Amino acid sequence: MTKIDELKKYGFVFNGSSNFIDSTNPQKMAMDAALLTPSNAGVPVEYTAFLDPKIIRILNAPVKARSIADERKIGDWTTPYARFTQVEQTGFVQPYDDFSDNGKSDINPTYPLRENYIFETTIEYGDRESDIADRSRISLVSEKQMSAASTIDLAMNRFYFYGVAGLQNFGLLNDPSLPSALTPATGASGNTDWARKTAVEIYNDILAMVTDLSTRSKGYIDETSRLKLVVPPSISALLLKTSEFMTTSVKELLKQSMPNLEIVVAPEYATAAGNLAQLWADVIRAEGVENKAVDLIYSEKMRAGRVVPYLSHYKQKFTAGTMGALITQPIAVSQMLGI
Repeated sequence: MTKIDELKKYGFVFNGSSNFIDSTNPQKMAMDAALLTPSNAGVPVEYTAFLDPKIIRILNAPVKARSIADERKIGDWTTPYARFTQVEQTGFVQPYDDFSDNGKSDINPTYPLRENYIFETTIEYGDRESDIADRSRISLVSEKQMSAASTIDLAMNRFYFYGVAGLQNFGLLNDPSLPSALTPATGASGNTDWARKTAVEIYNDILAMVTDLSTRSKGYIDETSRLKLVVPPSISALLLKTSEFMTTSVKELLKQSMPNLEIVVAPEYATAAGNLAQLWADVIRAEGVENKAVDLIYSEKMRAGRVVPYLSHYKQKFTAGTMGALITQPIAVSQMLGI
């Protein structure tokens, strides 16, 4: 009985293994002139490849809402909505007389509300999936947790700009209290878009927005106020334009004439209706008090739920909440569409 036959008794079958090494049959032993293995075709290319430990991350769109306005926490995930108190002082006077009680001063309080939108995302990962990812030097659990944080941050930024449809929850671009957008002046080329206008014409359009702010705020806002000009990326580079009559760019000229101006670039301002610019006054100082123009409201920045174990995988939920953008001083923003 050969070794192969003996191994078959124990369940080891080597069908067609004519070159199997058998100590009882010298003819089956490897000889110098006869190979028992296939001819060498070289080292497998996978053994020579280098796996870079540095992870290359795909970039998401910039999150710019917080560059326009500050965030403020109100309530938590149990809060259905928040009410805000606005008080308008009213009154009139009449000529004085010892025996009259003419004139009247009063207040008109209103209580606008914003509904709290709670949203969530989840991650899951398997035991074998995690071990396989370890082989490629990826920390699967931490990467998925980072993905959840990024997903919530991108969603929060989107709600800050657009609010939530169907709720009393509005954003920087669609709040009903926003003023009507100005129309850019027609340039010498016969066009209103800044790509085909001169540096002077672009500067004059921005100046028209400052004039609009100053006029509607009755002078509370002027060129020395803390201002933020928000434009889409395609417009940002156009602020570097110069003309034969100007030795400085539009951006430099803006800095000289409006020393407290900040330029913010946000992709959301390239709208379906055309490129939009907004000019925000950060605060309005009245009677020694600084009144914020707009706040970005969140109830929960991110709540990490418990890690739930299953047979061979895990799940985890992450939750956040927002009430959108609360514009308390609509006179502090001017818009121009079609630049």
